[in-house]
Amino acid sequence: MASTFNVVYKGLKEGVSTEEFVDRFCTTFGISQSKAEKIATASTEVIIKKELEEERAAKYIKALEKCGAIVYVKENSPAAVEDNGLSLEPIEGEESGQDGEDNNTEPVCPKCGSTNIEGDECLDCGIYISKYLSNLEHSPVVETTEDESADEVKFDSEPTRQMDTNPYAPPEADLIESSDSSEPEAEKVSAGSGTGWLSRSFWHFKQNPFAWIGAVIVFIILYAGLSLIPFIGALAVTLLSPVVMAGFSIGAQEQDNGGDFRFGHIFAGFSRNLGQLVLVGVFYLLFFILIAAVFGGVFMATMAGSAPMDPNAGPAAIMNSMGPAMLILLLLGLFLMMFVFMAYYYAPTLVALDDMSAISAMKMSLKGCLKNWLALLIFWILASLLMFVAMIPVMLGLLVVVPMLQASVYVSYRNIFHQQG
Repeated sequence: MASTFNVVYKGLKEGVSTEEFVDRFCTTFGISQSKAEKIATASTEVIIKKELEEERAAKYIKALEKCGAIVYVKENSPAAVEDNGLSLEPIEGEESGQDGEDNNTEPVCPKCGSTNIEGDECLDCGIYISKYLSNLEHSPVVETTEDESADEVKFDSEPTRQMDTNPYAPPEADLIESSDSSEPEAEKVSAGSGTGWLSRSFWHFKQNPFAWIGAVIVFIILYAGLSLIPFIGALAVTLLSPVVMAGFSIGAQEQDNGGDFRFGHIFAGFSRNLGQLVLVGVFYLLFFILIAAVFGGVFMATMAGSAPMDPNAGPAAIMNSMGPAMLILLLLGLFLMMFVFMAYYYAPTLVALDDMSAISAMKMSLKGCLKNWLALLIFWILASLLMFVAMIPVMLGLLVVVPMLQASVYVSYRNIFHQQG
């Protein structure tokens, strides 16, 4: 059995105040201020995390040093590792709700206690059990070392409680390389997946409809308000839209992990890889301008060489005056614009949830859309029909459909890039 390592806190770096450390520590790990203060003011060394592999321990060291802590790694020999009841690994049989003695017991949801489980999903509360247990497993535990008289400090293990202080702080799992943290790969899904995406999107909406509706309304108001500002407003909308879109996906993911979507998730993207999210908007704008400039320039040059056109001519007359070459050029420009949109579609979610760079996320988004163009086409046909129906009762149905479409980006992303139906 390989050696394991404890990450031990010794004190604060010179020039780092307790307040500074507490603020950085709470932001990084998402724990309460009082618990962070206990660590900062401990009179003895404190084990921040124990029995880690060397690579994971090194990542904790790096993160804690950024917070201003003096930390070191203490190796445990294989023989010295004892079962002290504090392991974060699930007890045998616990993941499926068994008691370890009766292997025929029905699986039980660890969140709501329901036995209505299909595969990895609880059909009553909607969580994915493996993700929920993974969140519990990665909740940090802090305990004192070597001085038995020192106070013991432990972190809450439930992710929803742990995030009360800072709901949008990066979770501890971001510091650990796990099987779920590798770069996603786009896979082809069935053409009929769109119906499942709509169904799951409605599940996300109905968990907290008022928060979803409120967030979407605020997004639309902000969008409309900024658009009224000449030039700067349109630029701000383009650059900040990926940040807001990422926030919706962050909230939807939290619902999958047993938490809840909150109104504040609309701003969650501002604390999750903000620079790369803004870059998504920058690249989208640059690609759009480049295509418009090239094809617009060719179009105008061609039109300038043709006979003068009546300025009062309508769209039909303009189309009739174009030759076949001009129509092909126009269609080619629209075709390339569609590629830019596909590169943009999943990029904010990939940046926020998979920590990808902007350009890598846009490449992966394009790849995912191209592999699943038929499924996405069918989905958008169904979504368009749903939008039409929603507009009939004084457009009140849009209060349901628009949030569903926001959630559908995350739902289809999860299906295509993480193979979760």
